Amino acid sequence: MAKARRVPVRSFGSEVEDPAVGELADWVRERRGSSADLTTYLMERSLQVQKGVDIPCAGGLCYGDRWLSSLPGIRDRALVHDLDPVTTDVERDSLQVVAARKGAWVGIPAPHRLEIRDEYFHDPEEACASLCGAYRDLMRAMRDRGIGGHVILAGTADPCELEILAGSRAYYMVRDPTVDDLELILEYQPRIALPARLLPEVSRLQDEYRVRSISLLDATPEDLMAASELLDPGRVETGGYCTGECGEYWDRLVDRSLIPASPPPRPAGGSGGSPPSGRTGSGPPG
Repeated sequence: MAKARRVPVRSFGSEVEDPAVGELADWVRERRGSSADLTTYLMERSLQVQKGVDIPCAGGLCYGDRWLSSLPGIRDRALVHDLDPVTTDVERDSLQVVAARKGAWVGIPAPHRLEIRDEYFHDPEEACASLCGAYRDLMRAMRDRGIGGHVILAGTADPCELEILAGSRAYYMVRDPTVDDLELILEYQPRIALPARLLPEVSRLQDEYRVRSISLLDATPEDLMAASELLDPGRVETGGYCTGECGEYWDRLVDRSLIPASPPPRPAGGSGGSPPSGRTGSGPPG
């Protein structure tokens, strides 16, 4: 008898609410003698709730403050000097993340999400190249300390960022993409994250681009079955990004990351006849 097929779950980040002062103070006391601050807390907590996630990812947009503090050429969100990254803090964070989950990835805001003003180059292309070059240095320093890779969380696809940053260990991801975003991303990387509502576009995208894999955001079993009709099931994974109460979120996502052995029966009161094709579900945008 055919069995449901388990689908890997990839995290694109897990935002954690700032703790109460007392909770943070207790946490810091437990780590007396080691470097720890609010960002360290957020990174640790974001991983703790990702039980069962196959490719966990610490942090997300919340890691932006640490990223900015590692770029001394930026002051008050303005680029005022050549960027010479200081990797001390991100390397320390890397060791703590790896100690919690070996091979975990780290989520970071895309350069444009930092909203940096260029008051040094006065040239958008030079400013982008400089900022992305500094990103690449920080990312490499973290990978050298054991981080599996980086999720680059973008608000929209940016060709300058993609050209410099996209790679096998850097997953450029727009959380609520347009079709234009997906097309631009596929020019630079062969994998995309998308909500189920955009599944009908995958066939057309495959005709024009090399689509090695897709991460279906907040997928249901029905969504995953529909995706497996478009790509080999081994090229489909569930993607998640949490911004609220994350413990239950990840548990639910892991539990439903299955491709059913056969299409689910039609609900009572339906028209009867043959079972549905499976292309019926639609999870919420990630």
